[in-house]
Amino acid sequence: MSWNEKSVALDYHTYSGDDGASADFEGLRPLYQTGHGILGLADQIGQTNTTDLSLHFKWNQDENSSWGLAYHMFSASEVAAGMDDDLGDEIDLTYSYQYSDDVGFDFGYAAYGEGNTTATGVSGRDANFMWVTTNVSF
Repeated sequence: MSWNEKSVALDYHTYSGDDGASADFEGLRPLYQTGHGILGLADQIGQTNTTDLSLHFKWNQDENSSWGLAYHMFSASEVAAGMDDDLGDEIDLTYSYQYSDDVGFDFGYAAYGEGNTTATGVSGRDANFMWVTTNVSF
């Protein structure tokens, strides 16, 4: 994508789950949890019993800088009868600046708001996460 271009994407990801109706676990058990780039940058949602509908916007402001914005809506793939499937929402904001051919900076902020706690049985998982990364190649 060249500078001053914009892109919009709509993503849908679903991972099998377990509704708790039997003693056997019937959900996906990934060997390595790699949801960071897929299921939001706050890392609050795993790749088991999860459905994610997300909207992404990217803007290359100029040849050295770009902005990203993503909104995720998480729900449980399977729940027991009478349970709510809302796992929460997340907003991710990123900014990247390429200082030179060898040095770049990434700034980001992620805010996760927990949904209805009956889906997870856990409460108080709202999260805010901010980072700065320096990338140097030589």
